[in-house]
Amino acid sequence: MALHSTAGRRTDTGRHMKAYPATALAEGDEAAQAIAEVLREGGIACVPCGGTYRLVCDALDTGAVMRLMAVKRRTGHAPSLVFVADESGLEQIADEVSETLRVLVRALWPAPLTVLVKPSDLLPGKVLKQLTKANRRLGVRVPADPAMRAVMKAFGGPILASSANREKKAGASSGAVVRQSFGARIDVFVDAGELAGGEGSTIIDVDGDQTRVTRVGAVSVERIDAALTATGRSPAIVS
Repeated sequence: MALHSTAGRRTDTGRHMKAYPATALAEGDEAAQAIAEVLREGGIACVPCGGTYRLVCDALDTGAVMRLMAVKRRTGHAPSLVFVADESGLEQIADEVSETLRVLVRALWPAPLTVLVKPSDLLPGKVLKQLTKANRRLGVRVPADPAMRAVMKAFGGPILASSANREKKAGASSGAVVRQSFGARIDVFVDAGELAGGEGSTIIDVDGDQTRVTRVGAVSVERIDAALTATGRSPAIVS
């Protein structure tokens, strides 16, 4: 039986976009709760995270995921990212969480560290098809950015996150560009103005006790190795 959201009711694309300043967004405040409610209804929000803007929706709502893909004009060939609030969120959407992976996420999250996992079969089939590549691996992360964490805490479930850009275009760090590109097709915009951009996340793939770094980014290999060797595990393989 698949996990389902009761959302998916926002299907029109010409609605008025609601905007909130990022400076006013704090965990548990009224703005975060309002954005979370939009996500529960199948809406799409744009939130700053990691130096760029991200389009986000309820990862368990098939209708919302399909709408976000259409808004982005994204093909099914690129991997997608799911944000979770903590380790329990990872357990909800991953088919299996090994002890080595637990060690790493407990030591390093929240951080720009993306872990590749085989998704749970409990995820809706159309969502699985959209969010995974041929190898059926899904990227999962606990973000450190305050605005995104406030929204996630208020929402309480996994969130699909995709850079606020059209397919094959650079990620948007300009609030003005986001408004121009997506303002008529999203429901909420968290405005942090011009963002500085940032280094991409480090990506790891853990198979049993073996950790492979598939992309080196903001979290150093040294930090990963320190977490592994502190518990008697072998250092990561960088590929």
